[in-house]
Amino acid sequence: MNKRTRRVLIWLSTLVSVWLAGCSTAPSQIGVPVTSETVALGAELYAQHCAACHGVNLEGQENWKERDANGYYPAPPHDDSGHTWHHGDENLRGRILNGAEGLDPAFQAASVMPAYRDTLSVEQVDAIIAFFKSNWGPVELERQLEATQREAQSQ
Repeated sequence: MNKRTRRVLIWLSTLVSVWLAGCSTAPSQIGVPVTSETVALGAELYAQHCAACHGVNLEGQENWKERDANGYYPAPPHDDSGHTWHHGDENLRGRILNGAEGLDPAFQAASVMPAYRDTLSVEQVDAIIAFFKSNWGPVELERQLEATQREAQSQ
């Protein structure tokens, strides 16, 4: 192999490495990673702490968009039929950790969502979020990633 060919191969190898690094690391730098381990832990934690209100299959409670007789909104679904994927990871993390206290003041009085900051660690909450994501379709995942990126840019 001559010197010129060798330089071209090194240059191409470097170019491909940089491109691959950019492709493989960009998504993992933003948002809660969805791995088999985090999803399994999230499913377990969801079953223990969330399923009683939000449904065993993430389906939420009936008429979740309408206030009940006591003025509260029923627990929404966390599958792709709900609005969970409209929110970025930081927003979801805050809602789980802070419950109704983490909501916009206009909705605080209409929610009975408990705070889990004394029950779950941030890592456990992230596992629950990973579990949610594992049940969404590609469109919902893309839009949720965009919301997460917007959150990261605004901080």
